[in-house]
Amino acid sequence: MSPQSSSTLMTDLLTVLTKSVALFIYDRFAESHPNTSSVVMDQHLKNNLNAKKVKQEIPDVFEKREIFAEQMDVHSLMVLIEAGWSDVFKNYPDSMRDNARTLLNARNTWAHQKPFSLQEVQQVAESAMDLLRAIKTRSAKKTIRKIRHLLRHDHYQHIGPPEHYIPCDDLLDQVKRELWHSGSALIALHGMGGIGKSVLARALCDDKAVQERFPDGTLWMTVGGQVNVDALKPKLRAWIEALNGKPKNTDQSDLEAFKNELAQLLKDRACLLVLDDVWRKSDFELFRVGGVDCRTIITTRDAELARDIGAKTLPISMMEEASAIALLDAWSQGKLSNAPIELKQRIVKCLGGLPLAVKLAGAQLQSKPAQTWLENFEARKLKSNRPENTHDSLEQTFALSLDVLDALQRKLYAALSIFKGDAAIHEAVIVHFWGALGQLSPDDGQDLVTDLASRALCEVSGDVFPRSIRLHNLLRDLIKHDLGDPEPIHKALISAYRSTQKGVGWHTVPDDDYFYSHFAYHLQQAGALDTLRQVLLNYPFLQAKLDATNLIALIKDYQYLVDGSLQPLGQDQGGTIIQILLHDLVDDSPLQIVLKALVKSEQILSLFPEQLPVCLYTELMHHEHKAPEIADLIQTCYNTPVPHLFPTSHTIISTYGMLIHVRDDKTLEVWRWRTGRGPRDEDMNFFRQWITSPLLLKQLNESLHQARGAEQTQVETAHGGSFFQQPGNSAQVFGEHERPTHMGAVNSVALLGDFAVSASDDQTLKVWNWQTGKELRTLKGHTGAVNSVALSSGFAVSASDDQTLKVWNWQTGEELRTLKGHTGAVNSVALSSDFAVSASDDQTLKVWNWQTGEELRTLKGHTEAVCSVALSGDFAVSASDDQTLKMWNWQTGETLRTGKEHTEAVNSMILWNGVVVWASSKNILKERDWRTGEELPTSKWHFSAISSVALWREFAVTPAVDGMLNVWNWQTGETITTFHAKSQQTAVTIGTDALIVVSGGRNGSVHFLCPNPALMKVLQGSS
Repeated sequence: MSPQSSSTLMTDLLTVLTKSVALFIYDRFAESHPNTSSVVMDQHLKNNLNAKKVKQEIPDVFEKREIFAEQMDVHSLMVLIEAGWSDVFKNYPDSMRDNARTLLNARNTWAHQKPFSLQEVQQVAESAMDLLRAIKTRSAKKTIRKIRHLLRHDHYQHIGPPEHYIPCDDLLDQVKRELWHSGSALIALHGMGGIGKSVLARALCDDKAVQERFPDGTLWMTVGGQVNVDALKPKLRAWIEALNGKPKNTDQSDLEAFKNELAQLLKDRACLLVLDDVWRKSDFELFRVGGVDCRTIITTRDAELARDIGAKTLPISMMEEASAIALLDAWSQGKLSNAPIELKQRIVKCLGGLPLAVKLAGAQLQSKPAQTWLENFEARKLKSNRPENTHDSLEQTFALSLDVLDALQRKLYAALSIFKGDAAIHEAVIVHFWGALGQLSPDDGQDLVTDLASRALCEVSGDVFPRSIRLHNLLRDLIKHDLGDPEPIHKALISAYRSTQKGVGWHTVPDDDYFYSHFAYHLQQAGALDTLRQVLLNYPFLQAKLDATNLIALIKDYQYLVDGSLQPLGQDQGGTIIQILLHDLVDDSPLQIVLKALVKSEQILSLFPEQLPVCLYTELMHHEHKAPEIADLIQTCYNTPVPHLFPTSHTIISTYGMLIHVRDDKTLEVWRWRTGRGPRDEDMNFFRQWITSPLLLKQLNESLHQARGAEQTQVETAHGGSFFQQPGNSAQVFGEHERPTHMGAVNSVALLGDFAVSASDDQTLKVWNWQTGKELRTLKGHTGAVNSVALSSGFAVSASDDQTLKVWNWQTGEELRTLKGHTGAVNSVALSSDFAVSASDDQTLKVWNWQTGEELRTLKGHTEAVCSVALSGDFAVSASDDQTLKMWNWQTGETLRTGKEHTEAVNSMILWNGVVVWASSKNILKERDWRTGEELPTSKWHFSAISSVALWREFAVTPAVDGMLNVWNWQTGETITTFHAKSQQTAVTIGTDALIVVSGGRNGSVHFLCPNPALMKVLQGSS
């Protein structure tokens, strides 16, 4: 996506929508109110400041369609959409209403200056384009194109043309014609190395007409010839992240899944895909993914490869004589201005018209007469024993360039070949690097960079220090022969980076787009494995690495440890991280424990890297006793200066009681062993989550299959359970977790002192000690899902789909009594001293003395199911599917007030200091002063439904269906921190002392969370 900030993108997105949406709104109001449309619009906009100002300047703004469309702003239009909702959309599909609602939600969030993620901007953009497609006007089509261009998914680095670039407009135009041709989905730019294929491809990416032709963006990939297939996986993933930011497939061994996901993302897009320097057909096939509106360009030295893949081949020929002479003159800086044209022709002919060789020769001719240079070149050619070819001109010219360097300069230049790939390297690092390697002063280092660039031995970007330096791959290969022993060179580079630290620790090295990607590689090459072990156990470095790269790059750093327990994942080994995790990591060393924690957390960290301290803390806390390094890492995570919620015990995951069968075809068959039936869809979804989605599934299939016939094999899974292979038996029981939880969704949680009680769809309640995470007992007796639980001293009252409430002594597990009287499911219960109020599908509330079981009274008035109830003193507030809130005196049964403004399902409700706050399925948290009935002016938005709400002072904790648990100031809308669970969160409560938050998940999990010191400081500082 565009490098702009997400807030800027949202502003631009909503702005470009205004005219086309304004025209649509104007026409719809004209249809609905043919004689009074301008009056109606004026009434709806009477409190809109912009509309008032416009009308003062242009009195007839509401009477002229084009003037109206030109003058309306985003806020005015959204006011009209909301005000005229039924009129505008009554004759249109529900999808249009949904898309318009998405725009309204975004506008409100935008108006409150809340942050957006790029994914949220993308969701709004897609809704906007769907709405515009339904409008089907010319202006709508133009706006769709503007939005697509605005949110381009570019994934390529703009480098700009090389120095003294001589464009080849004819060739550029030829390639552009092929890109526009419907039959040229695949184009190959073919030519020898150094001829300018990559330069031409980059010129195409930067061409404005090409960008207009492909409004959804350009994706660039440098493939190269010295890579294995594993090296291409993160590049595939990078394209997926560029397109939508959320790769579904996290199993790095499943290339086909990556390819399929990428193909799906590109199916309806118009993108330009560029694969630079392709050597093998198999590498290209991995990227044969574009849709009908996409085009793919590859650059290759292999004409046969281009034919094999069915590409339209455009050969890049040597430079024409005139262009070659012009390039030679430019690089000689005018020193050839008086040379005979015949001499220049002889020189470029010797060089074969190869641009890179011409550049090198031109730089040499700055200080050497043309005739002398030609004689030296001919002399070198005579010394060559091999048959002459075009590359000889490059090698011989390159050798002449090296001849003018002294021994130290040549050594320092050769040292540049240790840098990986074709990445640009900051000049400051090179200057420090050369200083450590050759005692070169910073000024001399900068002068050498300038000198090398003037000789065309490297490319320099920028005019002031620090510049960026890039070495051509061909020159890198040629100079490697002069490198010698690489280990001291890598040590010098490490020393150079140490000098750039901004504080204590490697994590303070500034991100230069190279260090964090390749530091582990250079440590290994330098033999500094002790340092590598230290940084891979250091939380600040792990967080810096994750922020600068991604989780896969961080996990793969462990491949560089070769101490006998972790093997490198090189091409020869053909290994994967999963193989290491399942087979090689056997002795529970600190490194192995941390690596497992990272792999287990991939589902969260791939999307939310800022959650690293929480994920590490969660996965490592039960290993604290195993090594001092682990204990230190746990403490560091907890003391991070960023506010976080941390589990008080290891994350509790449901097991679902599955039976696993390994088939002969190496697949897994899953059964619910308690019932003997096959799994439901939700079971399988949860099973995949428990294995951390696709992360381990494929490898686990193979591992279990290979284990058949062994006496007994146990393979540890992602969350501590086990699969067992018994001799002669192909069935394995999905091992029970050390802390089993509910077998269904958790609907309600309640907290009292050190104890918590959870209520679930599995018809049970469970009692926990939240300090230890230990389950104390299970309360069984209901015959339907338990929807709500409330606590008082040593007692609990639960509400169930079985139309009853039950009173329990939760300290002993004893069921004391059953409260019967409702004729529908009981959805909610609230307690006040010895009394309880329940809300039911039978459209009533009932008041009970729960100590005796007596039903005291029935509160009638709702006309649909009552979904929630909250108490404060003698007052109760209820929410119903009849879209009303009612306030009652539950002591007398009197209805005090009815509000009719809520239009969506209410999932949870709280009375707090005279304010009723309710959470809804439409992403909103609303507030109303229940004493006056006045709705408070602020509305708070999530980007998915809010399933529950808990309050402490002015802070709210709200879970949402996307797995987030947000802590925020509900009066200002400011988000303070977010906890990302591995499953959808459905229930939450918070202790009165704000020291404990309990949440329950759709998968049956229960989380006990405490704020770290940084969060406590925020909470206590706002009392």
